Amino acid sequence: MASLLKNPAVRYAGYTSLFFMLAGLVNLVAKGGDPQQFQEGGAIEWVQLSMICAAFAFFATAAGASRPDARGIPLALAGIMGMAMIRESDAFFSRIFPYMDFEWKLPFFCLAGVLFWTLWHFRSDIQRHSLPFLTHPAF
Repeated sequence: MASLLKNPAVRYAGYTSLFFMLAGLVNLVAKGGDPQQFQEGGAIEWVQLSMICAAFAFFATAAGASRPDARGIPLALAGIMGMAMIRESDAFFSRIFPYMDFEWKLPFFCLAGVLFWTLWHFRSDIQRHSLPFLTHPAF
C-alpha cells in the first residue's frame, strides 16, 4: 500500500477525486437556500477552502514529482493556491493576530514574495514549458 501511494498517478487520481467530491458538496449544501451558509465561517466557505487545499496538494505533488527543470509551473500554481488558502482563512488569521489591522495580509504578501521569487528563479523554465503546457489537450 505504501508503494502504491508513492506513485504520483495514484496521488493525482486521489486529489482529483477529492476535488470533484468537494465540488459536488457545494451543490448539496447550497440547495437549502439558507443565506447563513454563504457567510463567514459558513458551510460554503469551508467547502471552498477544502477545494483550494486539494488543488494546492495536487500542484505541490506535481512539483515534487516533476523534473527539476519543469517545476516552475506547478510551483507557481501551488503558490497561487496557497495565497487563495490564506485569503479564504482570514477569520483564522484574525484570531491569531487580533492586535493587527492586516491579519491575513501579512502571510499573504509573504507568500506572494516567495511566489514572485519562484517565478523569477524559474523564469526560463516557465517560458520554455508554458507553450507545451497550454497547448496540451488536457489543458
